[in-house]
Order: sequence, then structure tokens, then C-alpha cells
Amino acid sequence: MFFILRWRDYVIDFTPENNGPGEAGRTECTISIVEGYEPLVRTTVAMGIARCSPQDQYNRELGRKISLGRAVKDLTGRAKLLKEERRVVWEAYFNRKSRLGDGPIVDLAP
Repeated sequence: MFFILRWRDYVIDFTPENNGPGEAGRTECTISIVEGYEPLVRTTVAMGIARCSPQDQYNRELGRKISLGRAVKDLTGRAKLLKEERRVVWEAYFNRKSRLGDGPIVDLAP
């Protein structure tokens, strides 16, 4: 999923890890700045991890929401994001299935 914030291109990536019954699953979310085109250079600026208990049923969507929330909190602490800017990140996540490809590009320019 891509979005634009403060005139920079960002990408959100998720890495789910379901270890099977009786073992804890986890989902990792990274928010990276994308620079260049060939080669594409990604610089990770925030990360969030969601873990579930071994007794819980692994749920990919819930893991994505929790890990994204933690990554946004990490990014907010580093970049001092405003409420409107956090909204842009969440809109990119919730609108990811609305188009072909990775989802919409959302621009927040003053």
C-alpha cells in the first residue's frame, strides 16, 4: 500500500507469520520511505509487531490492524504526525482493496 505524506512516498508492508495450532502467530508491519525508481530504495522509518497467544486463533486482519496501529504510533513519535496525517495512513489501509494494485495514493498537501 502506498501513500504520500509531507511530499514523500511511503509504503506499508505486512509480514504475517502463522506457526500453526498451539503456537503463537505474529504480524509485522513496516512503514518505509520509497526513493528512486530503478533501483527502488526503501528506508524503514517505523515498525509495529502484533503477537497472539498460543491459545488464540490467528487472525491475519486483526494482526494487520494491531501492527499498523503500533507502527503509526512509532511513526507519530518520530515524525510528530498530526491527527489528519494519521488519518491518511489509515485511509490508505482501509482503501487498499478499492482499486487494482496496492490501493490508492492519498496526498495530504497543505
